[in-house]
Amino acid sequence: MANLRTCTAFAMATLLAASLGCGDDDGMTPTDAAVDVRRPPIGGSSWETEVVATGHVGLHVRVAVVGGQAALAFFSTQARNDGPCTEIGTMDVPDRLLWDLHYAEAGAGTWSVEDVQAVLSLSDPPGLDFAAAPDGTPTIAALTGGPWVTPGIGYCGANDLGLYGRDGPGSWSADVAVATSGEAASGMPASDYGEVVGFWPGLAYDAAGQPAIVYRDVHAGGIQSDDFRRADLELTWRDGGGWRHIPVDVGRSAGSYNQLVFDGEGRPVIVYYLPMEATMGSQQGIWVARSSDDGATWEQVRLLAGPTSPSPDIVVDPSTGQLHVVYYDGGRGVPVHAGLVDSSRFTDAAAWDQEIFGDSRYDEGHRPSMAVGPAGILGVAYYRCTRATEGIGDCRAADDAVVFAFRERGAWDREVVDEGDDGPCGLTPSLDFEPDGSAVIGYMCSSLVDGSLDQQVRFGRRDPL
Repeated sequence: MANLRTCTAFAMATLLAASLGCGDDDGMTPTDAAVDVRRPPIGGSSWETEVVATGHVGLHVRVAVVGGQAALAFFSTQARNDGPCTEIGTMDVPDRLLWDLHYAEAGAGTWSVEDVQAVLSLSDPPGLDFAAAPDGTPTIAALTGGPWVTPGIGYCGANDLGLYGRDGPGSWSADVAVATSGEAASGMPASDYGEVVGFWPGLAYDAAGQPAIVYRDVHAGGIQSDDFRRADLELTWRDGGGWRHIPVDVGRSAGSYNQLVFDGEGRPVIVYYLPMEATMGSQQGIWVARSSDDGATWEQVRLLAGPTSPSPDIVVDPSTGQLHVVYYDGGRGVPVHAGLVDSSRFTDAAAWDQEIFGDSRYDEGHRPSMAVGPAGILGVAYYRCTRATEGIGDCRAADDAVVFAFRERGAWDREVVDEGDDGPCGLTPSLDFEPDGSAVIGYMCSSLVDGSLDQQVRFGRRDPL
């Protein structure tokens, strides 16, 4: 088996590049049964893992607690070719590529996996987010709609931001939250032009139970040279009269890998990545933005300067109101936790207590996901890439894993959840806590099936902390 794992190093690098989506995955239907329950990979960690779905699935896995137990949302990792995209009316007609969006929930000893929507996208769909509404309804933020058909412009991809809600078992409908760039009007013509919105959505519910979604506006979706260089971070927030559309950080390429929370005072707080460096001054890095006036103005702070990979996360400790951010430092190959120690000094990076908590023997901390347990324990799930001696970013299936770290009484502990078998394992981990304090993680692993690697969705549960 060791030889097989070594031979998949190239496959690992290829899959990781696709999964990270650093430029901004024929789909098979997953099975509806849980199989292959595994015992903990190391002593004392009390983890059990199982396969939720197979058949090239697991892009952008997200976990949320629905009705007191974990559920999952994810895309297929391969597209289905739906034939020529003739409706856009261009000379060179591309194919329609459909990416299946799925929802999975645990039943009596099995997982039930259902289709939510086939999403039209030119390449890997740029993110999703998943949460239970206050009434318990599973909701997913992701792209929706058909191609953008305008004379002289042909964009064969979904370009609206939708909030999918589950009407019942196997039945979903989408509420279009944003349809055009100009809805979050900034007064800047380059920022208000276009139709392609909804990249990297981050979903949260406010204290009144209303949904809000932060997203990236990429205008013409890459047809223009500045669509990504001048992309905008925007927020849409539903109230009794419909959706309000709010510019947050415009004209600077902002809005990759977004996450949104509401703090103890009801203020929206966003963590995001700004990928493009400016010719005059530095701007690239991990940023946090907060509004104290319902989105009219925003204060910002940069926690990491420079490039990194997906994706930061943010939570609010419900018992203390403290903000916590976690991100991967690509320059050092480590996960970093940043806690805001003085809310009045939000824009001062020195007011954020930053600490490295990974294992120095590894390049680890990619795609961290954070949650706070009912006992107030802060937990983080992340992807371990390779041993530090192999170099940062050169991920190897022989070394990788999904790791769970948790902080109790000021000290961090780490547990390896799943090291996989034949191929890369631990990509796109997502963490939550069930009401009894059990940590739950959804993630993607690859296993050798009939001589080729199959991407699978796996799920891990830990005994309550």
